[in-house]
Amino acid sequence: MSLSRRNLLRAAAGLAARPAWQPRLAFAPAHSAPRGDVLVCVFLRGAADVLSMVVPHGESEYYRQRPSIAIARPDDTRTPANQRSHDLDGFFGLHPALTPLLPAWQEQQLAVVHACGAPDESRSHFQAMELMERGVETGTGPASGWIGRHLATLDTGNPSPLRAIGLGERVQRSLYGPVPASALRSRGHAGDAGAAGKTRR
Repeated sequence: MSLSRRNLLRAAAGLAARPAWQPRLAFAPAHSAPRGDVLVCVFLRGAADVLSMVVPHGESEYYRQRPSIAIARPDDTRTPANQRSHDLDGFFGLHPALTPLLPAWQEQQLAVVHACGAPDESRSHFQAMELMERGVETGTGPASGWIGRHLATLDTGNPSPLRAIGLGERVQRSLYGPVPASALRSRGHAGDAGAAGKTRR
């Protein structure tokens, strides 16, 4: 399976929907000192129509404003069941393609946070991504990334260039900082990681 945005979301949905009885445990290798937690950050570079992902089916204005693209209400019998939103709380519903996430919602292991984001008002998608990766509110502030600064606060004694890894052609802005980080085009390019050098400050 190729690592496309769509496949990544499908795989994540499948993981979130594991049954409650399935173990969710991870153990460190035997006889190794703790070196901190592993942080996996997935930053989807693109856009998602949140009003289609989490549908405000209880808001009539949603259907007035989107007569041709609105996702059907959970009780809309004119629409096939597999094309209707799944009710979450009586007002919001989940897009039918996100059905695998329902068990996680029902087990209270999934939450949806609406109307959140950066205070930037430039309406620039690229500016918004830049601010999020740097972890700042405005263009001023440190040029390093928020993960890079976080890593600098952890004294793990691990100088490996693989301590921080970004998947892509170059190190992501969020990893910029004093701690070495590497960019890998794929898992098969791990041998070239040392050439990535140190992240910028």
